[in-house]
Amino acid sequence: MDRTKGILIAIDDSEGSRRAVAYVARMMGGRKGFRIRLFHVLAPLPPRLVDFPVGEDPGSTWRREAGAKDVRAAWVAQSEKAAQAVFARAKAILRKARIPAHALGTELVTLSTDQDLATIILEAARTSQCGTIVVGRETYAGLRGLFRRHVHVADELIQKAQGLALWVAE
Repeated sequence: MDRTKGILIAIDDSEGSRRAVAYVARMMGGRKGFRIRLFHVLAPLPPRLVDFPVGEDPGSTWRREAGAKDVRAAWVAQSEKAAQAVFARAKAILRKARIPAHALGTELVTLSTDQDLATIILEAARTSQCGTIVVGRETYAGLRGLFRRHVHVADELIQKAQGLALWVAE
């Protein structure tokens, strides 16, 4: 499909994301010949789950590692469940605007602390053949504290989104 007909909406559970989805719904509602990719990034595992202490006793170490895996798995499952709820709310807004279900897709990515959020979004847009990226002004604001720079994702996308259209919903 022509990449100009693909729209990637980077979403989280923020009001900015809801505004971005609502904006796309208003702009594209009732139209045909395009597709929308809802893109959500899970936060990296908290350091307390990554840097699990290892004891000196090999049996103790194994039990701790097994327990850590269970805790990590539960954290990931809970995060994925929350992401599915974000997708469901976004899809409901788009479907209400008469955007067909077959035009909607989702993608869920887990971020690591050494990755750049804007770059991940840009790569997802290019990989999924989307020529337009839509974000809310405050989308992913909650993840900013995990990284060295405290730049809004939208501002960083404006600087890096060469060859792509970028819509920023205020």
